[in-house]
Amino acid sequence: MEAMEEFAAYMGRLAAAKLEDPAADVVSDLALAQRDDPSFSDAELTMLAAGLLSAPGGIGLVRYAHEDIAIGGETIARGDAVIIANAAANRDPSAFAEPERFDPSRSPNAHLAFGHGAHFRIGASLARIELHAVFRGLFARFPGLRLAVGVDDLRVRTGRITGGVEEVPVTWW
Repeated sequence: MEAMEEFAAYMGRLAAAKLEDPAADVVSDLALAQRDDPSFSDAELTMLAAGLLSAPGGIGLVRYAHEDIAIGGETIARGDAVIIANAAANRDPSAFAEPERFDPSRSPNAHLAFGHGAHFRIGASLARIELHAVFRGLFARFPGLRLAVGVDDLRVRTGRITGGVEEVPVTWW
C-alpha cells in the first residue's frame, strides 16, 4: 500500500509538471484532458498512467483470494495477493489445440494477453496494429526468414519480470 501511495504521489507531481510544461507525451495529454474535464479525477489519472507505464510489462493480474484455497499443493490464504499469469492461460490445452505452438492465424484466438473486460489493456489495439505492421513488413522484405536454431535451443530469459528469450537467431534466403 505504501508503494502504491508513493506511486500515486509521484504521478500527481508528474501530471502537475506536465500541465505547466506540456510535451508530446501521453502523461501531458492526460493532464490536459483532466484540466478540461472536472469529472476526470486524480485517481483516474493515476490509474491510467500506471496502466500505460506497466502495459509492456505483462507480469500478470494481481488479485486477492476471497477465501482459503489449495492449488498445486500450496494454500493461498484469504486476503493473500496472487499474480495470475495471463500468459499461462494462453497455453491452456482446453482452450487451444497445440497451445505451445506459435500460430498467428489461429482462429478463434480469444487469448488473454491484453486482459479482459474492465481489465482490458488500454494500448491493446495499438499494440495489435503495430505488431501486424511489423510482421507484415518483415516477412514481405524477408519471405524466407526462419529460425537459425531449433525452438528448443532458444534461451529463455530468467530473473526478469518480462520474460522472453535472450536472442532470436534467424536466417533467410
